[in-house]
Amino acid sequence: MTPPPVGGSGAKASRRLVHLRLSGINAWSALKVSFLLSLALMIVELVCSFVLWLFVAQLGMFQPINDLLSTTTSDGSENVARIFSFGRVLGLTLLAGVVTVIFGTLGGGLMAVIYNAVARIVGGVKLTFSNVK
Repeated sequence: MTPPPVGGSGAKASRRLVHLRLSGINAWSALKVSFLLSLALMIVELVCSFVLWLFVAQLGMFQPINDLLSTTTSDGSENVARIFSFGRVLGLTLLAGVVTVIFGTLGGGLMAVIYNAVARIVGGVKLTFSNVK
């Protein structure tokens, strides 16, 4: 932190407040930003599901679940490792990621349009910025 200025007039000179009003958001810009954020979220979902599947597979968690299912079901023919195969898990995660990108992008654009409609009624959001040296 910088030390406070010495003297009474120096404090006023080093700080300047600017009042601005956010009266609208460009819907196309909001769509682009929300698309990129949703795409990043999809990549995070894919990486997390990949790491989680590897973790479960390396710990050998599929076999105890198979044993539990074989004792509780009548036929015992279910194979959890086959049901939750690597390809199926990543495929479903990719599908969920695509849905996330679509709805995230549309949601961001819709929120910009809603904000613009409300900002016309109430005048927008007043923001105060300061320039501290």
